[in-house]
Amino acid sequence: MAAFIWGIGIRRLIDAIRRENGSSRRRPWPAAQPQVVTSAEDQVLVGIEHGRLGQALADLSPELRGAIEATVLDGLTCAEAAVLLCVPEGTVKSRCHRARVALRAALADQQSGPDEAGRRREAWGTS
Repeated sequence: MAAFIWGIGIRRLIDAIRRENGSSRRRPWPAAQPQVVTSAEDQVLVGIEHGRLGQALADLSPELRGAIEATVLDGLTCAEAAVLLCVPEGTVKSRCHRARVALRAALADQQSGPDEAGRRREAWGTS
């Protein structure tokens, strides 16, 4: 008896679905709209060329900039960068370290600006 009732219910449901126009039938969720999402890598590369990082890289000496670009941007190991730059591997490591320190300092100065640095000194009571 239960199978008979289920059969009637299923046929009624199918009939109701067929009566509705297929194109005007409501979907239970809206159609997914394709979204263009900028990858993190693209954002970083744009920042390198046009942002604060690009200016900080441009301010580095050619030796430091070459070492950091070879290892970080090009993805080479220190040994591969040493062969490319014709210097010992230890020199590449020390140049990368000095470049990172200089970039951190340059980006921190750009971010805080002169007004904010003065306010920090006033807050700490230093001059």
